[in-house]
Amino acid sequence: MQISSSIQNLMSATSSKTAAADAGTQASTARFTVTPDPLSPESLSSGPLSSEPSSKDRIYADYDLNNISPREIDELADRLRENGSYEFKEMMMLETRGERFTQHLQDSLRDAGILDEITFEPTRRFDYLGSAADQIELSRRHGDPTEMAQDNLDALRDIHQRSEEIRTAERAPVGTGAALTRSLFAFQTAEI
Repeated sequence: MQISSSIQNLMSATSSKTAAADAGTQASTARFTVTPDPLSPESLSSGPLSSEPSSKDRIYADYDLNNISPREIDELADRLRENGSYEFKEMMMLETRGERFTQHLQDSLRDAGILDEITFEPTRRFDYLGSAADQIELSRRHGDPTEMAQDNLDALRDIHQRSEEIRTAERAPVGTGAALTRSLFAFQTAEI
């Protein structure tokens, strides 16, 4: 009998503490506003070009992530930062493939005696999105976690698609409607 009353007291105390904690959590979260992840699909400006592209979208539109050099990646990251569009996750995805970081990595490997000569060419263009996809596939084959890298790649693909839409819209003849521009874009990007 004494054990069951002790258990009841413990359960009562636990449920009171849980209720108080829930109330405290609700009160404390009411003071904060949750901002969405800037690279989540909901936050990215996607869809047809029904509104004026943001300054960030316009900066990205100046670069082709399927044909970009490490030097251009650093330039892109610098322009985004100067524009006030600095988002840590996005910048890390870019800057770790840029000239400054890659050169530093190559120099460190050479200084450590791991590399004899440097073969890095900062102006040589490469397919950044394709390279990221290849890295993910390699990690997947080795059993390494890939979820975060895949999320980052998906976000970059969304940004790249938006950039393509902006470039297509800017090349469209004056007076063409948005529907025609979207159709032209779909035709240009269709895989045959």
